[in-house]
Amino acid sequence: MLRLSREALRRAACQAVALVALAACGAGITAWLRGGLPQKPEPEPQEITLEEALREKPLWIDARPRADYEAEHIPGALLLNVAEWDAALPVLLEKWEPGRAVVVYCASPAQADSHEVASRLRDFNLGTVGILQGGWNTWKTR
Repeated sequence: MLRLSREALRRAACQAVALVALAACGAGITAWLRGGLPQKPEPEPQEITLEEALREKPLWIDARPRADYEAEHIPGALLLNVAEWDAALPVLLEKWEPGRAVVVYCASPAQADSHEVASRLRDFNLGTVGILQGGWNTWKTR
């Protein structure tokens, strides 16, 4: 029967632990590269008041349908709604400046369009993305 010294057993155990650690590290890196490791979720976009938004001098994003936008919109606002996302997004990315807040609005607080657009914009690391509390109606009745 083969007898190993304590030193040989200790070395073998250390090598086994090192191999397991390397394998786990490699698996973790592979998962990270594939996007498989959990990431810290971004906070949900927050509703902000009109007064807060005006202090920020934001880039306004109108999430309403095109017909509503063409009828009237906040001066300087860009159209970016869910229906026209792919076509309108490049315009927004071209107009946005680092450090400038983005405020999204839609027809009313009951509509989820502004929340959907703001949530999608979080993926582009634009900094502060807020939702106008009360939506378009707040602007119209100011």
